[in-house]
Amino acid sequence: MNVHRLAWLPPFLVGAATAVAAEASVGLLLYAGQGFLRATTLLMATLLGALALGLWSSPRGDSDRMIAAVRRRWLMALVAYAGGAATAGAWSVLGGLASNGMSRGVGLALLAGGPLYGSGAVLGAIGSARWGRPSGVGAAAAAGAAVGVVLTGVVLVPSMLPVSMYVVGLTALAGGEPGPRP
Repeated sequence: MNVHRLAWLPPFLVGAATAVAAEASVGLLLYAGQGFLRATTLLMATLLGALALGLWSSPRGDSDRMIAAVRRRWLMALVAYAGGAATAGAWSVLGGLASNGMSRGVGLALLAGGPLYGSGAVLGAIGSARWGRPSGVGAAAAAGAAVGVVLTGVVLVPSMLPVSMYVVGLTALAGGEPGPRP
């Protein structure tokens, strides 16, 4: 199977966008109330569960269907990240949204669950389309996530509002959309 030399770039950028959303959501949700250990457990379970569910949902089929499936999942991920950006923007303008359990749950779904599920769905579809299996993009995505975590912790958190961090992730995700295979 002939894989283009830059085939790793889209999953790398998805991994980086995933890390930005994960770290921004943990930062916003973790310090909004009490219960550090419970909050960490809930956040990490949601983050990892959403990513795993997205990866697991990868489609199977012929190459024409796979390209369409990747594009649908990419659009779904863009919408999820835009929802995260809107929630982070509202959070910044209103001074927080975590006054009760319901708003924290909605915040968790929009800031973390949707973007990470969308990223997992994109990664799984890319893996199925390009390599015949979802796991083929794992290394590039993990490297992107590692870079995204460092970028977020060192550069984004000290210098940006949470909404801007989501826009960075949205930009990386939009810029990495793979075109048709040669």
